[in-house]
Amino acid sequence: MREEETKAHVDPGKVTDTKLTDYATDKALADINNQLFQYEQLGLVFKGSPKSSFTVTAVDLSGKPKSATVEECLDTTGWKPVKKSTGKDVSTKGQPRRYVMTYQVEVFGEKATWMVTDLSRDKGRSC
Repeated sequence: MREEETKAHVDPGKVTDTKLTDYATDKALADINNQLFQYEQLGLVFKGSPKSSFTVTAVDLSGKPKSATVEECLDTTGWKPVKKSTGKDVSTKGQPRRYVMTYQVEVFGEKATWMVTDLSRDKGRSC
């Protein structure tokens, strides 16, 4: 999902050119789409790429649906918002560049595909 979300941030108006819906659904997909819409309205795109590391913090294989919680250490140091029209870096000074994302994932469909259903950003928690 991170790869597809990163692609979408290159040009938020072309989110349909990604496979984001193969990996995210429900609240997670709505949150990402809302964020991308806001960036598009502001004329922002992202240059570079983030770095990530992931840890599974909980798994429930007996529940229906099967579910898990995944934490990502997201490092956005090399991933900057820029004005699409000028290429000017519009990063906010003091904005955390490394923080924790938490994902709720569940198994969907006959193929038992793991999908991100919810996510949260904890910019107060560095990693």
